[in-house]
Amino acid sequence: MKIMLGIALISSIFTLSSCSISLLAPEEVNPNPSISINTTEDYSVPSPETKGSYKVTYVCNNGYTYQSTTTAQNKILEPDTPNKICSTFEGWYTDLDYKDLFDFSKPVNTDTTLYAKWDTDLVSLTNLASTKCIKANVRIEITNYNKQGFGPLASMTDVSTSLGSGVIFYSDSTYYYALTNHHVVYTNTAYQSLKLEDAFEKEYDFNIIAKDNTYDLAIIKFRKEEDLEVISLADYDAYTNELVFAMGEPEGLSNTLSLGYILGTKVFTPDPSTLEKSNVNFSVYLNSAPIESGSSGGALLDSNLNLIGINFASAVDKDTDTFKYSYSIPSSRAREFVNKYLNIF
Repeated sequence: MKIMLGIALISSIFTLSSCSISLLAPEEVNPNPSISINTTEDYSVPSPETKGSYKVTYVCNNGYTYQSTTTAQNKILEPDTPNKICSTFEGWYTDLDYKDLFDFSKPVNTDTTLYAKWDTDLVSLTNLASTKCIKANVRIEITNYNKQGFGPLASMTDVSTSLGSGVIFYSDSTYYYALTNHHVVYTNTAYQSLKLEDAFEKEYDFNIIAKDNTYDLAIIKFRKEEDLEVISLADYDAYTNELVFAMGEPEGLSNTLSLGYILGTKVFTPDPSTLEKSNVNFSVYLNSAPIESGSSGGALLDSNLNLIGINFASAVDKDTDTFKYSYSIPSSRAREFVNKYLNIF
């Protein structure tokens, strides 16, 4: 297996190539179905006047949870019907495989977790993602170079151009702020020319305001000249087998969206030769949504269309040279990085 950083590198004569690095131990997927408690509520649970002996956790909307206790008779009170975009609620189940429908008329004798089951309208959800979320997508082009000579006679040397993706996650009265990968904005030359293109192909200059190779993340900002979208950076974890969308600018294409599922997590082991660009050595998401060169820094969205990760690499089968899965920096790490430099959450 070979690992591809999702950045497209273009030389001064504009030939396309990509970085090939070996980053993983032999074992691959480590499924992680653990619950991340989140206090954001889109439904309500009645609290019993006299509480029983057991804790109840209601899991809804890919990480949104609510905790309560049983009644004095150790029964669980049924909450309001939850809401989820482009989805129909089908009941509360005691397992993530949704085989055992819970019976609220019967008491329990242990702490209990209930999972909301949904029938998702994929066509409607994909249409919503492609019309709304895609407006948060940006294409990044950086020309790195040195100079030979002085003044107006100076010439550019060591020229290379990198292409990558980014996603708008925050705005203020003047600027949009986007996340991308450190290895997209990395340079070992003295000069950089920075250009950004929004989802409508309007061009902007931008500034790099923070970058960190230990997260393989960077924050860029550009002036608010158009009505673009801001996607919320999730404060909860993704689930194994959860539906996801990868958004980006692969292989020179614009505003692409691909579907897949969370396969699990993996502690990423960086190649020593790439540490200046990407020194990720923490647990990242593996997912089946295809990405290619140029997708680095693009968004990974869940079925609530929240930003749960930043795509940064993909695995390719070394024998068939076909896509295997993608790697994404989890939103928890992205929030940690953003707070380190901006402190907005």
